[in-house]
Amino acid sequence: MSANSLWPAWLLALIAGFAGGAFRLAIAMFNLRTRTTAGSAAIADFAMGIGYSPARVDPCLGGLLNATTGSWATPLWVYAGTVGPLASGGVIMARPGRYLEDEYAGSLAGAPVFIGSSDVDPHVPLESIQESTAALGRMGPSVDERIYPGMGHTINADELAAVHAMLRERR
Repeated sequence: MSANSLWPAWLLALIAGFAGGAFRLAIAMFNLRTRTTAGSAAIADFAMGIGYSPARVDPCLGGLLNATTGSWATPLWVYAGTVGPLASGGVIMARPGRYLEDEYAGSLAGAPVFIGSSDVDPHVPLESIQESTAALGRMGPSVDERIYPGMGHTINADELAAVHAMLRERR
């Protein structure tokens, strides 16, 4: 195998590494661009719900594109194409003096909110879940908090069923 046939793979790894940094930056922005715990909880719930969707699909998409085309160049260009939207979003979010609470009045009256977690999640402490539930609860939504004993950092069938039921009710 020649060195030229490997260049897209190392470049893809480099771009994927930058994407990992974008995730950390996005998480930091939750607190840098909100003034209150409620604001931070609201934007984190929204962003993680939306953000995890492409994060689940991207690795599969890269593998599928590689398998289909026989080359890493196609997934590399697809991933490289995401740099522009990420950079644009970062520039918008990094504007000085821009806070969620300035643009969002803080009412989620009537909106269904599901928060599921484990009592022993190594990444999301139980206290954070309870604080988020309380903060969101003050904003008026119907909050369904479910704590699963000993589950760890994962998603279970009960959580999926609860969210599917919420979505069916909203139709």
